[in-house]
Amino acid sequence: MLSLIAIIASIWIVLPPANMGLLPLRIIAIEISPILVLFNLFSLFISSNKWLSLLALIISLIPLIQFPSTRERCKQAIEEVIGTKYLTLISGVIPQEIVVETDREFAHLDGVKLTFNVYRPQREGKYPTLIMIYGGAWRSGNPNNNQVFSRYLAKRGYTVISIDYRHAPKYTFPVQLNDIQLALSYIHDHPETLGVDLERVAIMGRSAGGHLATLATLQPGAIAFKALINYYGPINLTEAYFNPPRPDPINTREILKDFLGGTPETRPELYQQASPISYTDIPFVPTLLVYPSQDHLVQAKYARELYEKLKARGNQVVFLDIPWSEHAFDEVFRGLSNRLVLYYTEAFLVSLLKI
Repeated sequence: MLSLIAIIASIWIVLPPANMGLLPLRIIAIEISPILVLFNLFSLFISSNKWLSLLALIISLIPLIQFPSTRERCKQAIEEVIGTKYLTLISGVIPQEIVVETDREFAHLDGVKLTFNVYRPQREGKYPTLIMIYGGAWRSGNPNNNQVFSRYLAKRGYTVISIDYRHAPKYTFPVQLNDIQLALSYIHDHPETLGVDLERVAIMGRSAGGHLATLATLQPGAIAFKALINYYGPINLTEAYFNPPRPDPINTREILKDFLGGTPETRPELYQQASPISYTDIPFVPTLLVYPSQDHLVQAKYARELYEKLKARGNQVVFLDIPWSEHAFDEVFRGLSNRLVLYYTEAFLVSLLKI
């Protein structure tokens, strides 16, 4: 019985999710794989079905075996762009008490109230700031997403502002981008009350939010960003439509049709306009791209293509690929992948915003 539990819990590390209901099982299994290793060792010693427990143990070891080499690659990739000064800056951070303001309205459009949340150190002042754009396939989510991350950074001396935008399919692109620009204008006009240092602002997003955050840095706006952090955001929407992942648990084509109001055949220019890969001929702000190699929602190969093009044009860009992890890996905040990625995300921020 114990060996059966071991293999059922571990198999999701290598089993692709056939639908969105199975995606959390895969994410959790991968991110708690160190715990599964211990459980599977215990099962191996006391279970009568040794071969099943051994198989579970081998599967659960896959992420851990790759961890040391991945950590070294991440270190080299970061230091190639920002050097090693982050080591001193991170070690010198003293955690602070924080205050949180939720549901602050910045616009009211078409009957929709648009708000943001603010997470900042308790002591009054202007702090390096991270603008956060949540994910959710452009059709769901709210500023309360990723609160653990936002609180963590606020304790580390940042103001974090998580902003809202209207959702597809009722509102199609570029409405979402326009909403973000409205929020940025509001933030620009109220830096003192928000604790924002306008000279030290970065923007970050996850999944659909990473896509929108990237586009926000590529158009004129109220805030001049010092850095961009994109966690597993779509890069080439045309290619994503014609060549979706296999399996495709989220139904990529339907998501894109809802977001853009049609297909690449009916709206080719809009697909191009909405694809960050279309803008590699203009300078990017210093950029951190974080992509799981086993992502079954957003394929990492398009982000790697973006990275290579940006690097060839002399941009400051870091590409961190996590070979064992799945989309939204950081939902398990203390999971194996996020412990690694969070450190280098903070390294990137502290080097560019706390100079």
